[in-house]
Amino acid sequence: MSKVDEVFRTIEALQVELNRLRQVEIDYLKLLGEHEALLAQVEQEKTVTAPRREEVFYFSLGVDRFTGYSAANLEEFFKALTVVPAQSLEFHLSRGDFEAWLRFIGAEKLVSAFGALRNESLYGENLRKRLLEAVQSISSDEGEQ
Repeated sequence: MSKVDEVFRTIEALQVELNRLRQVEIDYLKLLGEHEALLAQVEQEKTVTAPRREEVFYFSLGVDRFTGYSAANLEEFFKALTVVPAQSLEFHLSRGDFEAWLRFIGAEKLVSAFGALRNESLYGENLRKRLLEAVQSISSDEGEQ
């Protein structure tokens, strides 16, 4: 076999290998796209599922004294603020529980508002009124954006 034949065979072998590698790349990119689509689907399904226990705020009158009221989002939280005993509001505000939960759910504007209310030493129905006003104010601001 001549050197020229040897070079042509080597070139043909390289072309076959290059075609194989191109197919591997195509298969890889297809799998990568499917993987990314599955990850996006999993993330979307996570947001649709029921809230985890720690995402729910449980209103209490004191340690281990559950009121029977809870909230899994700001709408439920607002409704609960209207009916839970004022003692529960005082308990949670004084401990910073509202701020911790609001921070956990990403309601940073309310974290600041509730922190300011904690420093005002409000009690009873005056406290309830100011908490409700804070939630309404922040909700109104976000609705206008």
